[in-house]
Amino acid sequence: MSAKPSLARKGAGNFKWEFVVPARNLRQLALAVNCLSKIGKELLIDATAAGETKCLNFRTLNDGKSAFCAFRFEENFFDSVRFENRDQEDPNDESLPQMAAALPLPALSKLLRGG
Repeated sequence: MSAKPSLARKGAGNFKWEFVVPARNLRQLALAVNCLSKIGKELLIDATAAGETKCLNFRTLNDGKSAFCAFRFEENFFDSVRFENRDQEDPNDESLPQMAAALPLPALSKLLRGG
């Protein structure tokens, strides 16, 4: 049995995005978050579409704005990727809504370390 944690974000509007991380990739995700936490205090997450591929981007910037780090996780890193935009007029339109989230890195890093 494998754990399937997900990163889900409900936006202020009618947006929802969900990325299900398979257990085999949790370590890579935790290492990326740990790396980012050494640089900045806030994790900026956004979803983008690179051609046909949907991606989840993790970014941070240090307080002095002199160091930046980013990780891009493509669709095949996840078990499933799902986007919902209830405000779209065409339900078949799969274009990504503009969504982003900011999370405190120290808390997320601690959570992924299991502490």
